[in-house]
Amino acid sequence: MDPLPLEQLVAVGALWNRSRREITTSFEGTSMLPAIAPGQPVTLVCDSEVAEGDVILVVQGGVPTLHRAVMVTRPWILCRGDANLIPDAPIRDRSLIVGRVVSVPPHRPGLPQRIVLHCCRLLLRTWFSGGSGAIQFLIALRRWSAAVLIAARRAMQS
Repeated sequence: MDPLPLEQLVAVGALWNRSRREITTSFEGTSMLPAIAPGQPVTLVCDSEVAEGDVILVVQGGVPTLHRAVMVTRPWILCRGDANLIPDAPIRDRSLIVGRVVSVPPHRPGLPQRIVLHCCRLLLRTWFSGGSGAIQFLIALRRWSAAVLIAARRAMQS
């Protein structure tokens, strides 16, 4: 079966949200290791109810992303992959949430992830309370860390 184009995925997710449809699917990628391996089947309930610790499917930057909600507030949701140190950009539009995984147990991040997450929470709270530049800093830090990881993987392969 061919994957749905992103516009159709968001539209189908909105329809399924109304009926709280439950689907079983799988995703590629390693950002949710060790909780979810690439290709591992997961069961999603299509709704936009999100609590801290939930793994959600959201369309971010036009890409379906399966990450854990690490901070949930009324105006935004902060997510990150369990294997990532730096969180994603905050989700402000809840209509982009397709659903949440109901078949994966909660994950407790390691010490380095908890330290980075705590720093990111402080920066986000500062930024949303009137500070400036914190979100751009987080995005740049995430891009830098991804580039470092890619370079390290390439170095290890050669």
